[in-house]
Amino acid sequence: MMTNTNLQPRYIADFEKSDTVIVYDRIQHKFLETMKHSEFVSMNWCENHSTLAIEAAHAGRYSKFSKSQRWKTEQELKDFYSLCSKKKVELRLLPETALPKYRMRISLEKSGENDLIAYDNVLKDFPRLWTTCQRPENIEIHDASVSIYDYKKYTPSLAGFLYREQLKDTSRFLSASDESSKYKKYIAGKIAHEPICIEMVANRLANHASDASKIFNGKTEFTLKDGRTIELNLLDVLGFSMGKNNKWKVPEKTTQYVTCMMLLVDLNGDRYINKRTGKPMGWKDIKKYGMVSSAFHQKPGFLRPKFYHHGIKPIVRDIFIEYFGKVEREYDGEKKMVANFDRTNPEHEALFIRIRNTCRIAYEQTTKEMIKYLEYRDGVNLFKL
Repeated sequence: MMTNTNLQPRYIADFEKSDTVIVYDRIQHKFLETMKHSEFVSMNWCENHSTLAIEAAHAGRYSKFSKSQRWKTEQELKDFYSLCSKKKVELRLLPETALPKYRMRISLEKSGENDLIAYDNVLKDFPRLWTTCQRPENIEIHDASVSIYDYKKYTPSLAGFLYREQLKDTSRFLSASDESSKYKKYIAGKIAHEPICIEMVANRLANHASDASKIFNGKTEFTLKDGRTIELNLLDVLGFSMGKNNKWKVPEKTTQYVTCMMLLVDLNGDRYINKRTGKPMGWKDIKKYGMVSSAFHQKPGFLRPKFYHHGIKPIVRDIFIEYFGKVEREYDGEKKMVANFDRTNPEHEALFIRIRNTCRIAYEQTTKEMIKYLEYRDGVNLFKL
């Protein structure tokens, strides 16, 4: 077998359970012996003047709440960066958000070894990916759960990460409750369900238009190859409907609807404040650090399960079952009847993207209108949305 000594990176590492790390040597085409985290961070196993890639979730940030990391302190991660620099090992961080698609390209199930093989495969096909990976010198790894009291020390990203940690704390508190109607009774839910707020949001969704997203009068249409047309309404994403008295009913998708307001107010009903500016968080920061609105909603953030798992996925499932039926698939040795959704089918993939993007726009437009409602409610005008 020919050995390509120009492969970059040479090593790809993944953090596993039980404090272990696996490393794949792309030049030797083999996995190194599984090692403890302490042995890995010593870098004694790694040749000098080499290249190393680690998934960003494992080595691109520090938080005491993260289950993806093994760093005991923020300083330990910084020391690891310094050691790599000292050994002339070029370290970069791989995007974890795209990993499921990388595995899907070569039909691999989820496992630590398969993750590394998937990264290896996509790096061979798209070497430029290596040049786009994050580098340690461009990362601020301050633990955002620890406040900085001197506002002058805040950078835009640190202020954003602190906002994200505050959102996560609020989400954990609410999720721990056994109250069945906790989203309505929580202060954000009470504000979101005020009649004027419901009316403003519903009217915005009903009239929203976007040429780029193929949304007109709050609706998008997708025509299948067999001629059938699928219509998805922004109002349906949040569960809005009109009552007999010609007024909007309380939206049925309570979790997703209230979660939009949770982006804006804390447990006391106060606006989240940007520690750097002293003003309420603006829309761009809300989207970047709170909504974490990536194409697949997979970036770390407390909204992923509320928007994706409990919001977008059920809508995708129901539409695919209605138009394509069910198929039998095996999961962990158990056969189940599931929606007939084949991501290798271009038509299925295109429909999925349209549904996902339409749902994302519904959540974003809801949040924007809630900002306007809070300004109306509080008698201020901070943003033009």
